[in-house]
Amino acid sequence: MLLGVIVCLREYTGVQLVVINLGQVLIIVALEYFRPVKEGRGLVLFNEVMIQVYLLVLITLTDINPEAKLREQLGISMLFIITFTTLINVSWALFQIILQLKQKLRLKSLARTRKAKVYQRDKQQIPPAQKDPLQQQDETKNEDVFIPVKQIIPNTKAHRKRSRIMGQQVVKEERKEKEKEDDEIGQMIDAMKGMK
Repeated sequence: MLLGVIVCLREYTGVQLVVINLGQVLIIVALEYFRPVKEGRGLVLFNEVMIQVYLLVLITLTDINPEAKLREQLGISMLFIITFTTLINVSWALFQIILQLKQKLRLKSLARTRKAKVYQRDKQQIPPAQKDPLQQQDETKNEDVFIPVKQIIPNTKAHRKRSRIMGQQVVKEERKEKEKEDDEIGQMIDAMKGMK
C-alpha cells in the first residue's frame, strides 16, 4: 500500500502524506481491535506508533518547512526516535532470549531431579512378600536403571486431559495383557493336569 501511494501520488505530496498517515492510523487501530499477534503485541503496537511519529517528523523535513535550522533540529530528533526504537526492540529481544534460557535451564533441572527420583525408587528393594510370584521366577539381579526424561510438558488443562485419556488407554492395555497372561497360565495348568 505504501509503495502504491508513493508511486501513484508522487505529484500530489499533500494527498500522499494524508493517505500514508491515515493508513498508519488504520493499521494501529486494526492491531488493537483484531489482535492478530498473541505474543509481543505491545512491542508491535509500540513499533507502529513510532512509525507514525517518524512519518510525522518526516513531513517536517520536506520543503514544507523552509527554515534550515529547524530542519536540522528535527533531523536530530528523528535520529533519536530511530535510535530509541532500535534500543527498545533489541532490549526486548534480549529479554526474550534470557527468558527462553531460564525456561530451558529450569526444565533441565526438573528433568535431572526427576531422573534422580526415578533412580532412587528403582534402587530401593521391594520386600519379597509384595512381589508377584510369577515375577520372582524370571527376576534377575536388580540393576540400577536410569529412565531418561525427554520432555516435561507444562501442566495445562489440555495436557491433563490428554494424559488422563492416555492413562486410561494404558490401563486398558495392561488389563488385556494381564488377562492374556492369566489365560496362558490357566492353559498351562490345564495341560499339566492333563499330563498327570
